Amino acid sequence: MANHTEAKEIRNPGPFRISPLLKSMFFICSAIGLVTFSMALISDSERHRAWPNFLLNYFFFMVLGLSGAFFTALQHITNAYWSVTVRRIAEALMSYLPVAFVLGLVLLVFGRHDLYAWTNVAAVSADHLLQAKQNYLNAPFFAIRLVGAFVLWIAFSWAMRSNSLNQDVSGDKKLTLSNIKLSTLFIPIFAVTFTLVSFDLLMSLEPHWFSTIFGVYCFAGLFYSGLSLLAVLIIYGRKQGLFRDDILNMNHLHDIGKLMFAFTVFWGYIMFAQLMLQWYANLPEETTYY
Repeated sequence: MANHTEAKEIRNPGPFRISPLLKSMFFICSAIGLVTFSMALISDSERHRAWPNFLLNYFFFMVLGLSGAFFTALQHITNAYWSVTVRRIAEALMSYLPVAFVLGLVLLVFGRHDLYAWTNVAAVSADHLLQAKQNYLNAPFFAIRLVGAFVLWIAFSWAMRSNSLNQDVSGDKKLTLSNIKLSTLFIPIFAVTFTLVSFDLLMSLEPHWFSTIFGVYCFAGLFYSGLSLLAVLIIYGRKQGLFRDDILNMNHLHDIGKLMFAFTVFWGYIMFAQLMLQWYANLPEETTYY
């Protein structure tokens, strides 16, 4: 079982706070982004660039939030001891998922016609391949898959985090067993839903192209990006004096660094595997992706 005393002690120094200067910079950058995005939507000549940029940023930050849920579930399912304190930070990343859900609805309602050719009736009627894929690539089914994935992600994240917070108070070991069971269910559900969402949001931008390995490629980026953010937050927290050395120390950073190195190699391997298959099979239609 996880060491519940350690999980409590990480909270003793106080809540994780961002300095006023850094917080101001975040607000300023957010305001600039909102203004420029709005201006691009108003401009007919720039509108075609606005939604792709929105999608790029949206997917990246969604992945960071989802990486917290995956990391947490992974630690529970492997009954890991080393990451008890690190897991608290990963649990915090999950709190972005409801925000990502709302922004996903914005993308779904207002941006889909500017991004996805298969939502254009005229384009579908003139393209035999899009007609063949219409049972899958259609707006209602797209919405069902996206909303369904977020409902599952948020539900599992909320349940795992609630058990973790309740355990801080009660110290009940049954809550750890409950999280192990939840994680056992979440991992395969995550694998399927994240693959489908990656296909829908990114791969369907070019509906003539497809890759069965694309979901794995996106997952490699998800886990690597999440580990990178964890490392940054740990370093920042240590500099702010939030984490005692006997609770969260350089050994934790070394372990995260090793995982980052491993998944850098894995990410590169998956990308090369995709490229190699297309190259030696001489598939020119696959070059649209690059």
